[in-house]
Amino acid sequence: MTKLNKKMPLVLALMLALAACGDSDESSKANNANNVNNANNVNNVNNSNNANNANNVNNVNNVNNVNNANNSNNVNNSNNVNNSLMPGWTDRAELGRGPRQETAVVALDGKIYVIGGFNSAIQIVGTVEAYDPATNTWSDVADLPVPMHHANAVALDGKIYVLGFLVGGFAADGRGFVYDPAQDTWTTAGEMPTARRRGASAIGAINGLIYIAGGLRSGAVTEVSVYDPEDQSFTALADMPRSMDHGAFGVIDGKLVVAGGRDSSIGAHEPDVDIFDPVSGEWSSGAAMPTSRGGVAGAVLNGKLYVIGGEGAQGNGGVFNQVEAYDLANNTWESLDPMPNPRHGMGAAAVGNAIYVPGGADVQAFAPVETVDALVP
Repeated sequence: MTKLNKKMPLVLALMLALAACGDSDESSKANNANNVNNANNVNNVNNSNNANNANNVNNVNNVNNVNNANNSNNVNNSNNVNNSLMPGWTDRAELGRGPRQETAVVALDGKIYVIGGFNSAIQIVGTVEAYDPATNTWSDVADLPVPMHHANAVALDGKIYVLGFLVGGFAADGRGFVYDPAQDTWTTAGEMPTARRRGASAIGAINGLIYIAGGLRSGAVTEVSVYDPEDQSFTALADMPRSMDHGAFGVIDGKLVVAGGRDSSIGAHEPDVDIFDPVSGEWSSGAAMPTSRGGVAGAVLNGKLYVIGGEGAQGNGGVFNQVEAYDLANNTWESLDPMPNPRHGMGAAAVGNAIYVPGGADVQAFAPVETVDALVP
């Protein structure tokens, strides 16, 4: 503010004072304007920051979307592993626990379970492992309660049932066990009557019941039983038309189909096909298998029973490499590409569009291997 000089006229002093006040108001206005501008600038900066933040969020979302897309692709790729197998035979990851033969093989919830058998030292084992076709990997699951071979095993209602098997000296054992993959535990199931205990049987689950046909107990038998998981009971049914063990088997259209097998000894293999209808309780015959053999693997895929490999051949180490498929609807057989690694003493099971054949032996009698093949017909 301008200082008043005592010598200034009064009017002039008043004029200067008013001018000074005007300067102050203008200064305030300028300051206010600056403040507004600064506020606007701050707001602009904030808006800019907000925009940047929004862009960052969008970028993060875009990254997440990309990641999600990638994860989705990974899932799809995982699902496509099985479907990516080419028609014919393909080698898969070897058994995780080493060579085994005379196993039971069961498919459950998209995985292949290999149960018991003989290891490379020809020791009976209680080992169980699961194969995941989607990742081509093996994992351990809970061991069996007791070592066993030639187990009668089947999947039903999300669990695996073992109903009878063989132990040391090929003695029959009628105990039953059930595996729950959700708990990774084995518990006790019903036990076969002593006089009808057996292993190396044909087995199949139909309408909540489990049918067990033929098998080995000091020689091949004709016996047929049905097991009810609800009350853990066994009921005897009409015998098979022949004594049979080590055959191929599977359920097609609600019927148990049994192909090949043998009558007690390796050389006594048979080409017969027998079909059990639980509704009528009767057996009927199908067209004979083109290649007679026992010690085979069998699996059902697309309404056909595939019979793979076997034992008792003349030459080739006593092992068959034949693969033949039975069409129940037309009662006909067809031949497919032979096994690239001929074996016997193994099981087989189907997942997706492929049949998996783990382990077995590559010469007659005992010679366990860890080979695993997949067949896409």
